[in-house]
Amino acid sequence: MIDEMTRLRIAASLEVLVVGEVFDYQEGEALVSQPSYQCSSRPVEEAGSTPFHSAVIAPDIVDMHDFVAQLRAGVDSTFAGCAALLARGRFAQVRRNDILQAAVSIKALDEIKNQAAQLGRASNPSESPSLRDMAGAILRERGTDGVTPLSLKSDLFVQSDEAGSLFFRFASPCPDEQECLNLTRWVLGVHLVCKLARLPVRAYIVLPYNPFGANRADYGWLPARRHLPFDEAVLIGAEFWDMIGGPGAYEDLLSIYQEVGHDRSKYIIDALVFGFS
Repeated sequence: MIDEMTRLRIAASLEVLVVGEVFDYQEGEALVSQPSYQCSSRPVEEAGSTPFHSAVIAPDIVDMHDFVAQLRAGVDSTFAGCAALLARGRFAQVRRNDILQAAVSIKALDEIKNQAAQLGRASNPSESPSLRDMAGAILRERGTDGVTPLSLKSDLFVQSDEAGSLFFRFASPCPDEQECLNLTRWVLGVHLVCKLARLPVRAYIVLPYNPFGANRADYGWLPARRHLPFDEAVLIGAEFWDMIGGPGAYEDLLSIYQEVGHDRSKYIIDALVFGFS
């Protein structure tokens, strides 16, 4: 369950988003808020389920096609902020846009690229190398010759005595092959830096919702299954939200998006159809 103060903060941030998107649309301005990933809506919509967007976009405004497209992009930008608000009640340290830096060997960086590229080459995803094997191959190239700086950005970092350090990077629910490659390199890079510092490492790629169904087994986007360390470093929908916010957080969060969408639908219609502010 999400506590009442966190609910109010999340709702307030979503209301600010809606008002800002209406203002930008009225003024003909480009979007200011963008997610950290490039979300291609077509495969997501074809999969059939976009729960957060459907919650905010009330039935009364679905025919406002241009504005709805803009609001969808805005909703994509809210996930990291909501996750940080949820995490602050459960973790000792919470940071957004965290930067992990270290000096690593050029050979190790080259091996990161090599391992990420090899991941998608297996004829069957079950034959892909394990994350442990990939990280081990990279660590063997950790020599001190030809050192270069490595900087890795996480959308969210949390830490507690019980959970340790967790690094998260948000992705489109249906990432293309290039995005998958970049995400896998990020996971492997975090593993390298943490292992060099002799720190336990837990790095996750977050798909904020599952467009294919309620369960992990329903997820059917083949590029992600083939080109990401899917079984070991990918969290989908409720798996992530309940980890960060506690049991039931995913459903509670969806209900907040729905409440804001319902409460703000009249404001959107008044502003965009009748010109009221």
